[in-house]
Amino acid sequence: MVHIIVEGRHPTTAEMIEKARGGPALLHDISKIKEQYLTPDDFVEEEKLAGLVERNEASIAECGYELLDVSHLLDNISNGLELLEKWSIVVHTARTEKQMLVMRRTAENCASLLMIQRLEHIRGLVSEIAPLAVAILCRDDQLLLTRDQLGDEESMDARVLHMAKTEELCKCCNFFLRARVNTVLNCGCVIHSDCYKAHLEDGGTLCPLCAADLGDVQPFFIELSQELKEFKNRTETRKHNMPTALFTQQISLVKQMRETQACKPKDDPKDDPKDDPKDDPKDDPKDAIDVDGEQRGEERRGEEAVEEEVVEEEVVEEEVVEEEAAVVVAAAEGFDALEIK
Repeated sequence: MVHIIVEGRHPTTAEMIEKARGGPALLHDISKIKEQYLTPDDFVEEEKLAGLVERNEASIAECGYELLDVSHLLDNISNGLELLEKWSIVVHTARTEKQMLVMRRTAENCASLLMIQRLEHIRGLVSEIAPLAVAILCRDDQLLLTRDQLGDEESMDARVLHMAKTEELCKCCNFFLRARVNTVLNCGCVIHSDCYKAHLEDGGTLCPLCAADLGDVQPFFIELSQELKEFKNRTETRKHNMPTALFTQQISLVKQMRETQACKPKDDPKDDPKDDPKDDPKDDPKDAIDVDGEQRGEERRGEEAVEEEVVEEEVVEEEVVEEEAAVVVAAAEGFDALEIK
């Protein structure tokens, strides 16, 4: 990965491509991303956010949400897959629980927040002109503010309250607007197209939200993706998210993959043959221990058996890597609630 300084400037197209390709270089040590910032250890502005939760928890409770500071959940993480586990739990909890979650950048979680900033930056949701100062999640919404975007206490409190009050739901079915195709009416109101179609079939001539005349606006439809098709006609709350049991299984698989040899860096000193006790010249190679922990013995055919087993393990590791990619995609698509307090 080419070393670039991202802070204080807008990236070129070539640099954006390099950022998108640079994930593998950060997978095993996400702290390396701090090298791309000029002031990653400056937390003066972020420390001013320490009282954000205490100031706003009462007003947010009136909106039906519990305001929580969960900055500690991403403390001292070095592995990218471990960060994925923790961040996935935070995201799906915000999506499915009546909780608004605040994550301030601190010395302990700095690398984690900068990695999240990179992921959302590649998606076009936040810049990297300054380090991410805070991430606030509620429902399907997230507020990502860099250090230069922080305002005074009054403006920050107003932002948090607005986020709690604003929920993008179809007023006809009380379900997320983004879950299905929508129609924008002449009056500016937005509802699901299938809800609007049902309203017209029932003889409706006025907007079901503001009672304005509908005119000749027809429901807008496009070919639904398989994912959106599965959203239709469900009745459970937060029905567009992954079932809890499946989510837990997927996250467990990510954890297992993180702990496998396949997910360790190739240049890990622990895997260096020079540092491997069994290759110490002081020791007789005939007394080395194979991958199953059993002594090879003095017979040469034992060593050949080990070589065959290593080949089999390499095949298994390739399958694990392929499975890892599938799990990461699944884990990022949506989640049900897990208690994180």
